[in-house]
Amino acid sequence: MKIFFNIVAFFSFAFLLFDIHAQCPSISNSTIAVCSNALLNFNPSNEVGNIIPIGTAYTWTVADNANVTGESNQLTPQNIVSQTLTQSTNSPITVNYTVTPVLGSCVTTAFNLQVTLNPTPAVNLILSQSLCAGATITAVNFSSTFGVSGTTYDWTNTTPSIGLPAL
Repeated sequence: MKIFFNIVAFFSFAFLLFDIHAQCPSISNSTIAVCSNALLNFNPSNEVGNIIPIGTAYTWTVADNANVTGESNQLTPQNIVSQTLTQSTNSPITVNYTVTPVLGSCVTTAFNLQVTLNPTPAVNLILSQSLCAGATITAVNFSSTFGVSGTTYDWTNTTPSIGLPAL
């Protein structure tokens, strides 16, 4: 148990205040993956030897990445590391944070948070087809400007009055 002392003078009386914490935060480096334009919410957990006392907050700095928007340093302690990151490429990008746990007057060691920011595929516009009853339609091929590998497409007919069910 670590005990921290603060002495406060008030109306010529001296008070001895104690900040008592069972332990100061100690957190291992972490890696996570999120999709571009999705909310990054990182809250370290008490696993793999991490020590995270109740009330721990976090400040952080982030390495600038020219292909990413939404990353910013946070010098006011927050309950979780949270930002919306958007990237502009068709490949995963790494964003590196240096996060410092804050708890009372504990002096803590920063940990690294490596975020893999995956691209978000976007479907190119598909041209409408006008057909007569009984005619064969031309195959509809989905494509993406970003060409993100492994992308699968699902679609729904939002106008069932054309004779196709809304699946």
